[in-house]
Amino acid sequence: MTDASDGTREARRRYDGMARKLRGGRRHPTLGFHPDRSEADWWQAGAARFDNMVEMHAITPRDRVIDYGCGTLRLGGHFIRFLDRGNYFGLDVADDFLAMGKELVGADLIADRAPLLATIGEHSLAAAETFGASILFSEAVDYHVVPDELKYYYRALLRLAHRPGSRLLLSVRLADDEREYIRGCWARPVTHFQERLSPLIYVTSHDLKAGFRKGCDAGVTRATLEFKRA
Repeated sequence: MTDASDGTREARRRYDGMARKLRGGRRHPTLGFHPDRSEADWWQAGAARFDNMVEMHAITPRDRVIDYGCGTLRLGGHFIRFLDRGNYFGLDVADDFLAMGKELVGADLIADRAPLLATIGEHSLAAAETFGASILFSEAVDYHVVPDELKYYYRALLRLAHRPGSRLLLSVRLADDEREYIRGCWARPVTHFQERLSPLIYVTSHDLKAGFRKGCDAGVTRATLEFKRA
């Protein structure tokens, strides 16, 4: 298998740099609370999205959940609190995101819920594969993955959604053709995901919203794609 240093090199470079900026006080819309949305604290930032995911996908505390690209645990923190002890596994390319996430979640909750957290690489992917998730989600990741690293990313998702009946919830940007709609962000057709994530079965698209971002290409739609392992 391709080594993670090859499959995630650009992602590591980008997000190690972002981690340094966050440490310096910068705010980010998917990595922490954001004053432009009138969010008062870090826990508030991911709360609405977490509630929506749990309700829409009928996620229970008994589910074993992998969060691929967990960042600073903006969503992961809520899952850690919600799930039974040991049922959350967060993976990210940036060591410092994980460190910040643990700081934000707090040592007491980490000790109580015993989440598994690891930097993406062959050993952590093997451990996550053994974990046997019933739910795998990758939020705000796919459309940032550079084309040269997509193969590694999709192979990882297929490995981790191997359990019969397991579901993949993939946050994407959709368009009729593949395009870089803003610098560093790509939109792709549904067929792109169906082909590359086979043999996972495409179930449906959730949370469809066109014109989700000011100044964004009108032909790009936000969505979460649901796939299932037969």
